Amino acid sequence: MGFDFDREQEKELRRIGIDGDIKLDNVDRIIDMRSPAPPKRSFDIEVASQNKAVNKIYLGAALSGLAGDVFVYFLRRGATGDNDGLLEVIIGAVSIVFLVLAVCGGKGLVHVTGEELRVDGKSFFACDIERISCKGVDVIVISGGKNVLKLKKTDNGCDELMKWARAYNVDIENSGGDPTGAVKVLMIVGAVLFVAAFTALLFFIVTKM
Repeated sequence: MGFDFDREQEKELRRIGIDGDIKLDNVDRIIDMRSPAPPKRSFDIEVASQNKAVNKIYLGAALSGLAGDVFVYFLRRGATGDNDGLLEVIIGAVSIVFLVLAVCGGKGLVHVTGEELRVDGKSFFACDIERISCKGVDVIVISGGKNVLKLKKTDNGCDELMKWARAYNVDIENSGGDPTGAVKVLMIVGAVLFVAAFTALLFFIVTKM
């Protein structure tokens, strides 16, 4: 059952990575176009949507790990009466709290209507935007010398933002670079290490019983 869950996690991480690559290529293609299609009259940008999706996967793994820790803790407590394993349960519970905050927190939707870009209740018009700086997958919208919005090319709606910038003659600086492959590897490695660490801990506790 655990191995099936691990395979599902790996499949979901791969799906997120492939989806991110497609979005990244689409945004870069729009930036490079001489005359891209005009943007929608009104659209939203889902900031940090990719990170939330990944955090949901890690949350599922953490919940599975905590369930195992709790089971082993009560099994050992019933057999010996000691509290060995309680620390692992507490650490697992704290980790889940932080992951829940990561999934539920973050900025809401950024809304664009016509020339207006609305971020956290503040309005910026196309003429207020000095430039949009793209470095790898990171995108920063700059107004008045300050960063007013930071997102990623893989966020939903970033492609429309690039069309919007081109339509209103907002400068776009694109340094290129594609770290998505490395990010995918780190995500998969992180998930594998998490499962391996939990398995090793479970094996250690069981062998000491």
